Parts: sequence; structure tokens; C-alpha cells
Amino acid sequence: MSDHGDKKSAGSPPKPSGKSKFREYVESIGMAVSVALLLRGFIVEPFQIPSASMEPTLLVGDFLFVQKFTYGLRLPFTRDYVARWHDVKRGDIVVFGFPVEEVSTQLLLRRYEEVAKVVETTRGRLPATLDELREAAAGALPPAVDGWGRPLVYEAVVGAPRISSLGPDGASASPDDLTIDNAARFPMGCLDPGSLGERKDYIKRVIGLPGDTVELRNNQLFLNGEPVAREPIETPQGAKTFYAYSRETMSSGPHYATGYSGRDPDFGPIKVREGNFFAMGDNRDNSSDGRCWGQVPQDNIKGKALFIFFSSESGNGVRTERIFQSVD
Repeated sequence: MSDHGDKKSAGSPPKPSGKSKFREYVESIGMAVSVALLLRGFIVEPFQIPSASMEPTLLVGDFLFVQKFTYGLRLPFTRDYVARWHDVKRGDIVVFGFPVEEVSTQLLLRRYEEVAKVVETTRGRLPATLDELREAAAGALPPAVDGWGRPLVYEAVVGAPRISSLGPDGASASPDDLTIDNAARFPMGCLDPGSLGERKDYIKRVIGLPGDTVELRNNQLFLNGEPVAREPIETPQGAKTFYAYSRETMSSGPHYATGYSGRDPDFGPIKVREGNFFAMGDNRDNSSDGRCWGQVPQDNIKGKALFIFFSSESGNGVRTERIFQSVD
């Protein structure tokens, strides 16, 4: 009986799988997309260098991978961390979402301060409340609501009106409050207005951590009142020849190349707020960074730059020498 059954089974045609070719293709594509989303959400994400702000370390046309889990595990496509295991360090090159709420709030604070001083000059006194200030400005001021949807805080102090935001935590007199004193300076042309309307990703080097004081004096970087060691170096490969290049070495260990044209030698001092970091481009005189628009919440970090997987220069082809080069 068993031999008969085996022979019958061996001679029978294979049973159809029940799946059409179209369904198999769809399932294969779906699996590939799921794996790609999993990698992008938790492991690595590609990033293309769009500008010269990180030269000479990173060049326009570099494509690199960003490691998403360096500082912790976060829910994909959100700013919410499930777990954290490493702190951001000075010298890290990080990709982060542009701090729209912070920057728009700082712009608002500066606008209110300017108008308050004009009103004080013309009327001989400061308005007692924000409503009175807005009425005196005759429609020249936007609503007194910060980037998190909360009303601004106002105190009429002669000659120096105090206008502030409670910051992202919404708590009064906490370390993340935004005030005129710690607002960015926004020099003409340094801020891309499109960054306020569309949340873009930026890549910069972490210079200051919470509590640090950051300052530039004649192109010399100071951290907490101490000069960061630097020495002149030759023009790196692929970098602009009309810049002066130096290698900075922080006391905590990181060292990296920076370029200066001498256009913007001084900044600060400013103190980094709790929960934030201060970022700058290695191309110090051609970078829209913290000196322009302020500080970045650490929750905005998407990941740490890992290595260059491809690089090309417009009109000159592939830069083979940069492929698989680590980023530091």
C-alpha cells in the first residue's frame, strides 16, 4: 500500500501555489519597501550635501549615510525617543531638523522689542501690556504668540522692554526660556526664509553643549572662556584656495579642519540653553548656522554622520578618493 501511494505521489503534477505572478511581484516590492523603511527609520538614512557650509570636511556633491541610533532609539519619523544611551558630544557632525519653532519665536521677540522701543521714543513711555503695545503699533505687529502657540511674556522696563517666551516646556523661569538676551542675531541674508515654511534638514558640527559659553574673537573659537587650540594647515583637497585653513582641537579630543575668509570674525558670547546644542559649519564664513539663527533642541537630531558612500563634482565626474571616507 505504501509503495503504491509513493508512486502515485511521485507521478502527480505539482500543485499550483495559488499566487499569480502579479501578486508575487507586489509582495516582493512590498517586502523591499518595508525593509527600506525599517532601515531608514531605525538604522541609517542617506543625506546629500547641498551647500558649501561644511567645507573642507564635506563637499557639495557628497552623499553620506546618517546613523540613526547613535544617541538612542526613537519612533520612526518623529522626535520622540523610546530610549537614549549616548549623549551628543562636542565635535559630532549631526543631521537635524531645522528648529522652526525656536527661530520663528526669536524673530518675533526681536520684532516686538524693536516696535516697543519705537513706541517708547514717540510716546515717551512704554505700553503697560502687550495688548496696549499692539494697539500703539497700529497693526504693525503679528499676534503675540510664540512658535508653540503660547502667549509671549511682557514686562515694561524703561529703555529695555522684557519680552520673552516660555519655550517648549511652557514653564515659567525655566532653562529653555527664550529671551532677547539669548535670541539669535539674524544678520542680513543668513537665514533661508524657506526653512521657516518647510522643515528642512541641516548638517552641522556640534560646538556647544548645554551650559557652554560660545564665542568667536577674530576667528578664534572660545569655549567657556578658553581658546580652542588651532594650527594652520595647507588647503585641503577640493577646498577653495582663497581661504585660510586651520585645524581646531577641542580639549575633549575632537579635531577637524575649518576655513575662514575673514568676513565674519566675531560672535557672542552666548550661553547654550538646557536641552539644546550650538552648531556651526566648518566653513565659518559661509554657513547659515547657530551664529545666525540660534540654538537647536537636542530632540531635533536625526542622527550622526557616518561615512560618504558616493561623491561627484559637477562637470568633473566622480570623486573616487572620497567614497567610503569616514566623516569626523
